[in-house]
Amino acid sequence: MADSADNGSNEGAAALVGICIRCCLSSLLDVLSYINALAYANMAISGDKYCTSAWNGFMLNLRHIGKFSLAQIIGGFLAFVGILFISFVSTGIFYALVMNEGEELVPITIFVFVSCIVISRTFLGLFDDAIMATLQCVAIDMDLNNGVPKFGSASFQKSIK
Repeated sequence: MADSADNGSNEGAAALVGICIRCCLSSLLDVLSYINALAYANMAISGDKYCTSAWNGFMLNLRHIGKFSLAQIIGGFLAFVGILFISFVSTGIFYALVMNEGEELVPITIFVFVSCIVISRTFLGLFDDAIMATLQCVAIDMDLNNGVPKFGSASFQKSIK
């Protein structure tokens, strides 16, 4: 009887350690994904090697962390709203087209909704990469011109001022 109590507590401790390790590895994966995105954006701008671009992109991000964070939060929110909008509208159109068929539409409608989320996430996921590359371009421009962006469209220059 005492052995089964010990095994239960050991399994609980092992499960807790496993959860902590999984959490740490998940955090490490998120950091590496972010650095990977920074590296690819910086490679597209500078043409440098991967490791050099990862370092330069990371340092650029640190110098302009407020701008990067704000733009990524706003961009992520807009992408999320876009994904939900596309999914709900597409599912609504599907349901309106087939509601008179008389079949059980709930499983099919759920499948259409999930498919719309996956497809729209695939395409709107590129929006995050575009934000990262644009932010790096602006940050490099500001670094090269004493904190004031010199290049860009007239509307961009007007909105910066």
